[in-house]
Amino acid sequence: MHLSPATLVWSLCLVLITLCLSCAALFQTRLRLDASREQRWKAALEGSGCSVWWLNPKDWSIRYTTDAPRALGYEGLGSHLTWAQWLSFVKHEDIARVERALARHIDGRDGYYQCEYQVLNARGDYEWIRAKGSLARFGNTVLVCGTFVQITQEKQFHLEREQLISSAQEEKERLKTTLFSIEDAVITVDGNGRIMFMNPAAERLIGCAFDKVAGSDVVDVLKIAPSDSVHPFIRCAERGHMQVVDSPIAFKNQFGEQLSVRGKVSPIRSFEGEFAGAVITLQDVTHSTVLQQQLNHSHDHDALTGTLNRAGFKRRLQRALEERLEADEGREAGVDQVRALIVLDIDRFKLVNDLAGHIAGDRLLCEVAVKLKTLAGDQAVLARLGGDEFGVMRPFKDTHQARQFAESLLESLHEHVFSWQGRLYDASSSMGMVMFKEGSHTVSELLSKADIASHSSKRNGGNRLSVFEPGELAVERHAEEMSVAAEMREALAKERFVLYEQPIRCLDGLHRDHIEVLLRMRDCHGTLIAPGLFIPVAEQFGLMPSVDRWVIRTVLIERGASLSDRDVGVSINLSGASLNDPSFPEFLATVLDQTQLPPSSIVFELTETALVNHIDRARALILRLRARGCRIALDDFGSGVSSFSYIQQFEVDIIKIDGAFVKHLLDSPLDRVIVESIQRVADQIKAMTVAEYVESAELYRALSHIGINYAQGYFIQAPVPMALPGEMASQITT
Repeated sequence: MHLSPATLVWSLCLVLITLCLSCAALFQTRLRLDASREQRWKAALEGSGCSVWWLNPKDWSIRYTTDAPRALGYEGLGSHLTWAQWLSFVKHEDIARVERALARHIDGRDGYYQCEYQVLNARGDYEWIRAKGSLARFGNTVLVCGTFVQITQEKQFHLEREQLISSAQEEKERLKTTLFSIEDAVITVDGNGRIMFMNPAAERLIGCAFDKVAGSDVVDVLKIAPSDSVHPFIRCAERGHMQVVDSPIAFKNQFGEQLSVRGKVSPIRSFEGEFAGAVITLQDVTHSTVLQQQLNHSHDHDALTGTLNRAGFKRRLQRALEERLEADEGREAGVDQVRALIVLDIDRFKLVNDLAGHIAGDRLLCEVAVKLKTLAGDQAVLARLGGDEFGVMRPFKDTHQARQFAESLLESLHEHVFSWQGRLYDASSSMGMVMFKEGSHTVSELLSKADIASHSSKRNGGNRLSVFEPGELAVERHAEEMSVAAEMREALAKERFVLYEQPIRCLDGLHRDHIEVLLRMRDCHGTLIAPGLFIPVAEQFGLMPSVDRWVIRTVLIERGASLSDRDVGVSINLSGASLNDPSFPEFLATVLDQTQLPPSSIVFELTETALVNHIDRARALILRLRARGCRIALDDFGSGVSSFSYIQQFEVDIIKIDGAFVKHLLDSPLDRVIVESIQRVADQIKAMTVAEYVESAELYRALSHIGINYAQGYFIQAPVPMALPGEMASQITT
């Protein structure tokens, strides 16, 4: 078929139109595909947090995606910057590092560019970014294409992580240094008791290095005694809580040394709360334990003899009083056992000390202790109670056996000869014994009774046994005396002494009257006790110096003013014990300085016995007192065989004639002659005389006829309580 040209033209046009339409459709499809890809790419970039940039090394211009400024908080910054402008955002100290990293990549020294640095954000803070890039060619143009991403949080995380790691490392080092420095042993074990760690102190305690026992069972390494006791680690594992070892426990280390340790075992728990091991801390208290044992021993034992001391002995006595004696085999039925407490003093211990010295005395005490320990046997409890006093406690089947034992002990000590530097001394003793059963006495009662019996033996010459039991008159008498002595000590402490006075009447009326100060004592019930009952006891137990001082203080200081107002002479008795007291003259001088009573009104009475026993001290005191204006009276004159010789040795102002010569003067010519002779002697030495025991008017007149100056006795007046200051004195009647 032949087509016309017009038709061909129209056909060709249609084909061209169709082809154009197809190309346009294809182009539109391609554009939609590229847009889709660009959107996906942008979404991927936004999702990754990365921003894209291009750097032209020729003009150092930078182009970037629109999200790059927004990432730093900037709006309207544009799409490009110069390199210098970008560096103005970079923290100053990071600039050199950024430029160096970029130059190394552009020069080909690094295969790619990477640098982490800080840039200024819109808020004025610096943020960390990580920039990466590499050279890329686009035709004839070479660009550095790359991305950057914010890593501030990552940096902060790493910084905190590094700080935590550093802190943990420092803490670990501190703990390690602490564990390696402390003296306490520290051992860590796992849940099965295997040793996982030991510090040096633990290595020293156990006696081997950690690597030698690592993984070993702690029960086998820490061997405690006794072996059948439960190990503290096992108790901790079983009970699940800390085990404290307060009291020292015995532990044997790898060298076989027996040590004392204490400490605690603290459990380690897993996250689930299960027992996962323990930390064992131990202190070596061996030295302190030994010291404590030595201290306990010294607290209860005598350092010289090694026996118990008084405190330890009293504790053993207390225990014995609380325990019941077990029956001996073969003992008769119905016969109760007894215990005996024996207290003994070495009779001539002071002599050994004075003649041979204290070293010899100590040696004697040690020999006596050894002797007693040997003789008493294992059943006995032996103690040195103090000084030369020992105590022995022992059980016996009956009192007869106890007495036999004590007598054999007494004889053995008497036969023991102590030799020192060529001289021989005996070790005889004064022994007291008291029997007791459980619960029958207190410790103080027992010791007191045994002491009383021992003192009774010493008072009766020593080297003898006295038993504190009913019917022993000497012991009972001594017990009564000791009771009075205790009563006197209490009376001194509680001011239970009472002053009495008895007038001494001047017979010729030429001189003023006197009073003699007398003493009474009230017991705990308020009953008055006569001086004849307590003065001998005070002399025996060394209480007279204290009694004399109380009387002198009370009379001369407390009542001196009132006595001065009465215008009477005051006679005060002084004991021989006060004369023998080196500090007594100074005490007396101090009181005389303080009293308001004139010295001429004060008379001190001394007995012949006091003078003869303390001649030198008495002479010196008499001279001092007379020099101050006081007067001295010689009491009980004539009672001694040497009475007249004393008045030649001592200057006295008054002679008090013993009442034994006065009271029978009317019936006994001899007594009258003696009294007359005493008066003549007194006239020769210009001394006054006082006659005691004047109990009748006839005797009063006879004494006046003889020339006696003063009379004292019940005829004149019986002793009456001394008036207190402010009270009217008792009237003196004839």
